[in-house]
Amino acid sequence: MLYIVIVLSIMAIIVDLKNKNTYKNQMIIINAIHRHNIDVIEKGCSVSIIHYTCMKNYFYSFLNIFDWSYKNIVSPEIYERLKPFIDEENRNNE
Repeated sequence: MLYIVIVLSIMAIIVDLKNKNTYKNQMIIINAIHRHNIDVIEKGCSVSIIHYTCMKNYFYSFLNIFDWSYKNIVSPEIYERLKPFIDEENRNNE
């Protein structure tokens, strides 16, 4: 019985950490999309804005147990466009 309680406690801790990490990663991508779209509008570039619907669903990211990064939340093409804005955010948070 004690083993079941220990295993369930460890699983609850892992789920909590995964939830917090997924939320943080989603916010990094949302902020990068926001900054990218503002930059496109201010510069008047011919590059189209990125819609928030390009992101994967929160629960899809959350239930993907082995993926703890933000690189797979959007497609690789969109990620390359967002990369400078993600790096900028990470520098500001340090």
